[in-house]
Amino acid sequence: MERQTQDPREVIAGLLHDSRFLGACAERDMGTVFRMLNHRGVSTRRIAAAVDITQGRLYDYMNGKSRVEKLALYEQIADAFHIPGRLLGLAHRSWEPVAEAPPHQPQLPPDGDDMAAMDAFRSADRQSGGGRRTAPSSSTFDTESAPASSTSRADTACSPLPPP
Repeated sequence: MERQTQDPREVIAGLLHDSRFLGACAERDMGTVFRMLNHRGVSTRRIAAAVDITQGRLYDYMNGKSRVEKLALYEQIADAFHIPGRLLGLAHRSWEPVAEAPPHQPQLPPDGDDMAAMDAFRSADRQSGGGRRTAPSSSTFDTESAPASSTSRADTACSPLPPP
């Protein structure tokens, strides 16, 4: 009769406050995470099957012979065992509960200090030109040069010669 193994998700839920587990996740040391799961009753066969790797590869991770390097495998591990993405430096996982948004705070109308700051900004903006074209740059856009600039060199170079 086969020994009953622990549900990995339940084991992970119990480890979410364990400093060794959190440290292993922060360092992305999946070998330690796998060893902690195994030590708490999750079989190596079940761990390997959950993340779709061979038991031989799992033993390599657990014994420190190799490390998980692919982002896709970190995501697969997080999803299989419900390790929150933030613990492994991943994006929010689709199965993680959505945090409630803080209640919307109505924006207060501007007070006297705000109005004075806006007036000072507008005054300084007007003195510096206010984003309008200044005289030197506007000369390049005057009406006399506009028609000449609308004709490209290709139009003038390819036009037929006047009759002799």
